[in-house]
Amino acid sequence: MTAAVLSSGYKVYSTAKNFNNEIGMPKSVLELDNTYDVAVLEMGMNHLGEISRLTNIAKPDIALITNVGKAHIGNLGSQENILKAKLEIIEGLNKNGLLILNGDDALLKTADTGNFEKAFIGIGEEAHKSLYAKDVKAKDGCTFFTAVYEGKEYGGFIPVLGNYNVLNALEAMRAGLALGVSVEKAFEALESYKSVGMRQEVETVGGIKINAWHPRRRREENRLPRRNA
Repeated sequence: MTAAVLSSGYKVYSTAKNFNNEIGMPKSVLELDNTYDVAVLEMGMNHLGEISRLTNIAKPDIALITNVGKAHIGNLGSQENILKAKLEIIEGLNKNGLLILNGDDALLKTADTGNFEKAFIGIGEEAHKSLYAKDVKAKDGCTFFTAVYEGKEYGGFIPVLGNYNVLNALEAMRAGLALGVSVEKAFEALESYKSVGMRQEVETVGGIKINAWHPRRRREENRLPRRNA
């Protein structure tokens, strides 16, 4: 979504597939050249210290954290450790950079993020949010909402379902605003957004609609091609 928004004003390189680990992300960095204006790089982890290494390679100017869930809690032991692992991203963040956070996530809302400039997003108006959504409604496989920024309201939709996707869209919009992309342009870009394969695929089985995820194909997607011996 961030790449889609920024593509309305820049030539953007973005992480292919799920190349977000200690092999995939550096591979992405090596593909950059001066023909790109902006790089959108995903950083993944399942242990402490991984994002620390990735962020010190990428050296981001803007950092986004979507949420602190329970994925990889088996390795990390607690959501507090997951928060700690994700906050490693600020170790490589430009000292004048921007940290965009989900203001509806209780752990991110109260996290100690130092002196970095912060921008919170969320659903519903609260004092700490610089950009928020209201009037969220789902219809025909799309999610419609009103985005509010600096007292002005902007209406639009994203062609995917779920409040979590509204939060993702808001973070993408806020990154766009930081680089001069208006909320109107962001909505236009997001209206034609297509989600990455093997995520939120809807299948109908026996007249019942199922939001499907394909773990086997997802694992295959993660594999980098091997060199011939």
